[in-house]
Amino acid sequence: MVADLKNEKVLVTGGTGFVGCRLVERLFLECKADVRVLVHNWASASWAARLPVDLAQGDVTDYSSVLAAAEGCSVIFHLASGPGAEGDYRATHVDGTRNVLQAARELGTDRVVHVSSVVVHGPDTDGTLTEDYPFIRTGRAYADTKIEAEEIVSSFLEKHGLPVTVLRPTFIWGPRGGQFTLGVIRAMRDGTFALLDQGRAKCPAVYVDNLVDAMLLAAVKDEAVGESFLVADSEDRTWREYFDEYTGMIGMSRLRSIPASAWYVERAAWLIDRLGDIGILLGGNPAPIWRRAIRRAARELLQWLGRRGIPASWHLKIYSRTGGVSIAKARRLLGYQPRVSLSEGMAATEAWLRDQWPQIMELPDAD
Repeated sequence: MVADLKNEKVLVTGGTGFVGCRLVERLFLECKADVRVLVHNWASASWAARLPVDLAQGDVTDYSSVLAAAEGCSVIFHLASGPGAEGDYRATHVDGTRNVLQAARELGTDRVVHVSSVVVHGPDTDGTLTEDYPFIRTGRAYADTKIEAEEIVSSFLEKHGLPVTVLRPTFIWGPRGGQFTLGVIRAMRDGTFALLDQGRAKCPAVYVDNLVDAMLLAAVKDEAVGESFLVADSEDRTWREYFDEYTGMIGMSRLRSIPASAWYVERAAWLIDRLGDIGILLGGNPAPIWRRAIRRAARELLQWLGRRGIPASWHLKIYSRTGGVSIAKARRLLGYQPRVSLSEGMAATEAWLRDQWPQIMELPDAD
């Protein structure tokens, strides 16, 4: 899928991350766009630096650098995410989004594609999820600040008529992927991974190239302006089908399963959440002996629970949720068609893992 962006100057924030790097590659190699990447941390820019694109020093939390980077750009892809210097998400998600949109308004940018997340709807929605489902604040900083960022987008759209489109991808996987790719393989290899309810729940994940396809469409389709879109793979797969691909890669037998609704699983997930809170509350060094002792005890208990495959409550809800995610709106207005199948995506993912992470692709000897 090649969007009509030839010779267009585009800015990508978050272009040194997992999805951003793939977007930058395809913008340059396939779309023949004139690409500029806003770079905050040069240590993470090696992948983007392989291409002859413009790497601009800056940070979405610094308005002057955003304005300078956006100068002359007809399209801005806003992907910047993650904790800021103070360790929270507000600066990047909220202040950063406001800066990007204000710069786009000041410069008269033709289109802004804002990448949000499905987490704005919470982890345990009922039935089939659509874009009309309300935002659910859960107290998790990442999700709640994503909601605040979308509210800022809505404000700029309503007050200023800014041509902006919001994408809400589901759980992103593929080559160079973290939590739902490399993280899963590591957990399986370490024996800390288990299915929930035999993996029968729907798996609304999205392959990275399918997501990039949607982003490129959102940048050129007039119908996309002012709209929000959920983005997922179209196959009606289960979590078992998805995770079985990974076990096959590393030669692992079928995964164990735990019942998501069992009282002891729910209580253990609650305990994992509280233990994580203890680590945050009592963090920092130097620390008195009593604080270090409590932190160590919390870590050891977390490891014990982890070896039994019990996840935190957020992931407990994600992996056991029975409803699917509708991409009907993206199909209708964007012309989005997930073109990379599960088998094709997994083949590319395995090739990357064996090339870059050969040490985790083989199970350790049983003895």
